[in-house]
Amino acid sequence: MARRADSATRTNRAAAEAAKTVTAQPAGLTPAEMLDLYRIMYTSRQVDEREILLKRQNKTFFQINGVGHEAVLAAAAKVLRAGYDWFYPYYRDRALCLGLGMTPYEMFLSSVGAADEPELGRATDAVALGAQGAHIVSQSSPTGTQCLQAVGCAEAAVRYALLPEIASAPPSSARTRSPMSPSARERRARVSSGSRSTRRAT
Repeated sequence: MARRADSATRTNRAAAEAAKTVTAQPAGLTPAEMLDLYRIMYTSRQVDEREILLKRQNKTFFQINGVGHEAVLAAAAKVLRAGYDWFYPYYRDRALCLGLGMTPYEMFLSSVGAADEPELGRATDAVALGAQGAHIVSQSSPTGTQCLQAVGCAEAAVRYALLPEIASAPPSSARTRSPMSPSARERRARVSSGSRSTRRAT
């Protein structure tokens, strides 16, 4: 009987310790930071839901969501620095881009292929998230190609530091980006309207 009572006591203590672990605040995070992480995750999910509706209304070409990826991406955004680190995201990395400073409005512009999207109409598809100021490079559609691009960027950074005449040049964020030409905008508009007409016909 004494052994059973002792075993039950140990079990109760273990359960109490486990409960404390679950309810304890994560180390190093303030309530405001936890709330901000939740905001990023929630916003990511809501943008996905709205884009799904746009797809059903034939207002966007297609939609690839990041459902289930939100928590780890919001955490990654907290330890990385927009405009300093370089990012070659996967097309489901919406929460990461939100955490780095992209807005839902910019994502919707990319989703519908607007000429005023952050990449000035240069996105390769409707979910090619990119923001030059944050160093988020607009990715290509095939999965995995961003790995090669990221390695190339890392190698370029090493070589950049070895060439004094390049290293002394102003940072890329300070350079003026030329806007999309009117003819390029017209071509993009024709391609976009033609693709939508084809979708409606089918």
